[in-house]
Amino acid sequence: MVFLTYPDFYKGGPRNILPGTVVFALLGAGGQAVANIRTKAAEEDRDAPKKGFLHSKWSPVTPLTDKDYEHYLEEKLLRVEAEIAIVDDSIRELRATEQSAKDSTTKVES
Repeated sequence: MVFLTYPDFYKGGPRNILPGTVVFALLGAGGQAVANIRTKAAEEDRDAPKKGFLHSKWSPVTPLTDKDYEHYLEEKLLRVEAEIAIVDDSIRELRATEQSAKDSTTKVES
């Protein structure tokens, strides 16, 4: 005849209920403490300014404020206006040389 036997850890019976309850209560409290710490750290990270790829010194892209972008656009506009002025001067010089060439040819023909 075969007798069913319980494992060794169960042999304590009802007298092991209290220590088991204490152990599992401590495990649950420790797990909850870890979860609370991780949640608090995540909230602090969310409030802190982000230090991502754009804020790295190795980033080829830099974030610009509105004033920086406005200043950048004004500089570009100034460069374009300077180039237009140079081209206008070149056109005037070419027209003047063209006009003087026409005048000299008309004098030679007369």
